[in-house]
Amino acid sequence: MQYWTIVNNVKVGPMNAAQLIAYGINPNSLVWCQGMAQWTQACRVPELMPYFRSAQPVNNFRPCPSTYFPWAIVTTLLCCFPAGIVALIYSTMVESRYSRGDYYGSVKASETALLWCIIALVFGLVSWPFALFFNFPANYYLF
Repeated sequence: MQYWTIVNNVKVGPMNAAQLIAYGINPNSLVWCQGMAQWTQACRVPELMPYFRSAQPVNNFRPCPSTYFPWAIVTTLLCCFPAGIVALIYSTMVESRYSRGDYYGSVKASETALLWCIIALVFGLVSWPFALFFNFPANYYLF
């Protein structure tokens, strides 16, 4: 089939499907061929659909990984501030990477957020007894 497309308000064509793709059209480019009632987006033309399948997000069938955001807040406020901040940063990266279509990046950010939550919790549990001992008023030990 021979297609025409519009580039900078100028009709370009006729071209076959491979030439059209090589020309650099995107899924939203308007195309027309004989037999079509009107100009249509390239991603809606059956012959051109296979060229644009990879442009769609691949996450439609995978759920978004856990962000661990509530845990990051708790460990930041109650356990270890620096490690909790790192956990917060990674927990906010999960959904943004997932929405961009980077599923594996969102899984990695989720795992890293969980790791930093655990580090903050362990550091907080280990340091609290020392903080209580050294901040206890000295006059209580005298009498």
